[in-house]
Amino acid sequence: MMPPHNPDDIDLDLELRQALRRVEPSRDFSALSYALQSTAPRGWTSSRGLLALAAAIVLMVSLPAGVVQYQARQQRREEARADLIKALRITRSKLEKTQQMVVRQLDRRNTL
Repeated sequence: MMPPHNPDDIDLDLELRQALRRVEPSRDFSALSYALQSTAPRGWTSSRGLLALAAAIVLMVSLPAGVVQYQARQQRREEARADLIKALRITRSKLEKTQQMVVRQLDRRNTL
């Protein structure tokens, strides 16, 4: 950092240093801040309890709904899987019949 060359800059620098220097709080301030931390307002503890109770109720209500939705999705997946397997079996049987027909046609052509 370069030292200031202008005398006005030096005054400004000194003013800034004085304004930004550390100031120790008085003992009364420390005692006051500790006293305020140790005594919480009475309504605060009861409202925290009500908030915790409300959160527990919301959780108890929403959890079963989530489980029901999960089970319904699982059931739909199982049904879709069964439908897919059935469709694949039908396709396989149709392909086997088609293959047999093609083989018969080729055998007839080769015998003629």
